[in-house]
Amino acid sequence: MNGQLESGNFCLLPKSSMVHVKVKEDARIVSCIFSQNIKMCSLFSLQQLQNFLPASYSYEFGCLQMNPLMNRFLCLLVDCLDQGLGCSHFHQLKRDELFLYLRAFYTKEELACFFYPILGGDMNFKDFVLANYKQMKDVKDFAEKANLSLSTFNRRFRENFHISAHQWLISRKVESVRRDILMSNLTFSEIADKYNFSSPNYLATFCRQHYGMSPHEMRVQGRQSSGEQDV
Repeated sequence: MNGQLESGNFCLLPKSSMVHVKVKEDARIVSCIFSQNIKMCSLFSLQQLQNFLPASYSYEFGCLQMNPLMNRFLCLLVDCLDQGLGCSHFHQLKRDELFLYLRAFYTKEELACFFYPILGGDMNFKDFVLANYKQMKDVKDFAEKANLSLSTFNRRFRENFHISAHQWLISRKVESVRRDILMSNLTFSEIADKYNFSSPNYLATFCRQHYGMSPHEMRVQGRQSSGEQDV
């Protein structure tokens, strides 16, 4: 998915997301890391938002705009961080304060759509998948790691991710290969070894199939567009 994050907006990057960012001008980004069982206030948990999703909702990457009070909160937070106030207790308080503001300033429907990728399903299973997929060669290997039969693993995977495990792993591989070609100095032989291609020729075939060009063409094109800073 492609999206643009403009000043004054914020977005959600789920655990283990793979992101390729092009910075168009000097920017400062503040991040907040949290678990899925966090409460938005003392009486309302994040997972309760799934009850407010619109019917037949289809997720697309999107951002929410900060209102003036949230912007003032963020400016004060940045000033405190710049002054060296960075203990874990301070970070926890500010994270809880942020979620109170989210609960107060946005509708439940807006928040449900925003947090959609991390709502519902078996959160322990999702965490297991996201924590281990980079080490898995294929779905069979994944099922063995989970101590599940192949059919049970595939069923639980589709229930939680709404896509087959095989298709999901291929998508992650496509993203990872592209990242290493564009953003690393690994040789194509090293990339082929890293992703268990039998030879660089098979890597080239994979790239032509998914990107429409060879690894060399991808890397040349990426460097030609390096007038924009990659991070």
